[in-house]
Amino acid sequence: MLQDPPLADAVQPAWAYLPWLQVACGAACLAGVTACGLLEEALRGALASRVLSREGDPERRAGLARLLERTEAHALSAALLRLFLELCFFACCIWGALHNGGWSPEALASPLLLGLPALLFFGRILPGALVGPRTDGFLLRALPWFAPLSLVLSIAVWPLLQVRRMVLRVAGRAETSPQMREMVQELKEVLEESELEGTFGASERSLLTNVFDLHDVDVAAVMTPRTEIVALDEQTPLREALAQFAASGRGRLPVYQNSLDRIIGIAGARDLVRALAGGVDLDTPIGRFAQPTLFVPETKRVSALLPEMRAAGTRMVIALDEYGGTAGLVTLGDILDEVVPAVPSAEAESGPIVIGPNGAEVEGSARIPEVNERLGLELSTDEGYETLAGFVLSEFGRVPRRGESFQRHGHEFSVLDA
Repeated sequence: MLQDPPLADAVQPAWAYLPWLQVACGAACLAGVTACGLLEEALRGALASRVLSREGDPERRAGLARLLERTEAHALSAALLRLFLELCFFACCIWGALHNGGWSPEALASPLLLGLPALLFFGRILPGALVGPRTDGFLLRALPWFAPLSLVLSIAVWPLLQVRRMVLRVAGRAETSPQMREMVQELKEVLEESELEGTFGASERSLLTNVFDLHDVDVAAVMTPRTEIVALDEQTPLREALAQFAASGRGRLPVYQNSLDRIIGIAGARDLVRALAGGVDLDTPIGRFAQPTLFVPETKRVSALLPEMRAAGTRMVIALDEYGGTAGLVTLGDILDEVVPAVPSAEAESGPIVIGPNGAEVEGSARIPEVNERLGLELSTDEGYETLAGFVLSEFGRVPRRGESFQRHGHEFSVLDA
């Protein structure tokens, strides 16, 4: 005669369901990580006008418009929540590893080997691939539900936003308004649509793209570096200054007192010609003709610099480094070259780097990153120089003579001209 099993044998102990609980917690964390990542990406690329156009209820549209005014705060809240869920996912992985394998190196290493790729895919790759105009509907539904949680997280978000604003202020970079970001994003989307429809040619699209990207370019990216500045000492006689103007081929040159770190103004060739027409003495110091100019941090955005140059009526400004020294200079021509790349001259068609069978001939103006990429070198820019000429000057500690050479990183550097 068959008997029913004892009740203790029929009921599974609670710990038997622990692995399933761990899997469920891990899956929930990954789902939350993906949702927060998608929400963050959607908020950072959201166009308020496009999102609001999908909402037909005027009352809900008004509430959503108020929420979209704080996209930066909501995006930061989503990022913090995603970070918390990522830590929870790791905790689940470690919990499961310890439950199955105890305190062993293999058990503790498995969460890293399995968890990191999962977080990379679900938290970074997948949200980035899904974001776009199609996520407006997701943002439309998710943001009203996320707003109360974002309000709770604002206790941590508000200090972070203040720190960000302070860092931007110290760096001399103005914070981009949401209206400006939206305008640039809308124009870029129009440009992408025109590419599909064939409205603009390749050169027109390139020009417009460069104009839009100029909004995020800083002065350091377009300036003439300190090592390439042609400048005049304030005591230089007018006759010598005219010769340097002719040799440099430039219409304006900075004038300094004792060193480049004490630039007193800008001298223009046109002003010197007028002075000569007025009968000025050729031995007159050039410092008398120096006009005041602007001094800006090298971290300043070019889009913010242009209005200042227009208001000051100057075409050349001096860029300063973090210590207040001269880092370089910027002209309107430098900014224009960022939008419309200059047509290379016949002499420059070969570029600043010419690679031969037994070595390479590199101009001193070549940028260190380009030299490293083209020649497979590992020259550092941590010493403050940005060009090969700056690197060579740093190695010699003086202006080298033609024919001098030195060894560095297993390569020989020879000065062909100086």
